[in-house]
Amino acid sequence: MSTFFVCAASCCALAWALYPFMSLALSYVPRFNLQLQRPVNTCIGMISLQIVVLVGFSIVVVFAWLVTQDEYLNNVLGISLCVLCISIIQVPNMKVCTIIFIGLFVYDIFWVFYSSYFFGENVMLSVATKQAANPVNYIAEKFNITGIAPVVRLPVKLMTRRAMLGLGDIFVPGLLMANAYMFGKRKRRTPHERNIYFIGATVGYTIGLIITMYIAFVWHVAQPALLYLVPATLLPLFAIAFYRKDFHDLWHGIAVPTPSAVDLDA
Repeated sequence: MSTFFVCAASCCALAWALYPFMSLALSYVPRFNLQLQRPVNTCIGMISLQIVVLVGFSIVVVFAWLVTQDEYLNNVLGISLCVLCISIIQVPNMKVCTIIFIGLFVYDIFWVFYSSYFFGENVMLSVATKQAANPVNYIAEKFNITGIAPVVRLPVKLMTRRAMLGLGDIFVPGLLMANAYMFGKRKRRTPHERNIYFIGATVGYTIGLIITMYIAFVWHVAQPALLYLVPATLLPLFAIAFYRKDFHDLWHGIAVPTPSAVDLDA
């Protein structure tokens, strides 16, 4: 059941992530753009042909991942899931981000370093490497088809041959970076000023990730990435906010202006 759920979520996420790129490409080809914007009657109602094409392509990619268990396809689906979650979930201010970060900071450290003392194994590593039954292989066996992966590694992590990174270590900092981007956009003093808050969060995240990978390779022990990512992303943001005297607004958030009654009447 978990495999079917992940496959459905991955199809939706990949289509969501590819939609703006396809729309941008089609903007340069008006003829095809008009054709793909044509509504199509489906079992769930009228939707554009562009979405039908994207969903169909996503189903093909997910099926290819099920059959081959290719790590590159796994990473594409994992990144798509992160993009979907970051796009949908929004946090109102940095106070909420900090509370979430600190809670997950403690959570990550406990399950990576101390869970073995209570449960006899590293629970976080066990969950990250857990495999599930492949429904495609089950069907293939009925027709005597070979070469299908018997189990699947769910796309809850990005993988290389020497390391892996949980999606939570991308998605959670991504919420903070999205908040920093919007805050920096509203706090620009000139139209051409760089978004210093987003740059600070991005540089901090990159440094924290490099430190995580370095320590994991040197010590040959799984590391809780949030142990390094939390201070590496929060501290630069707080330092920039204090320097620019924006900490109050960063911490409590900036109210989005809404049209007044006068504007509505006008």
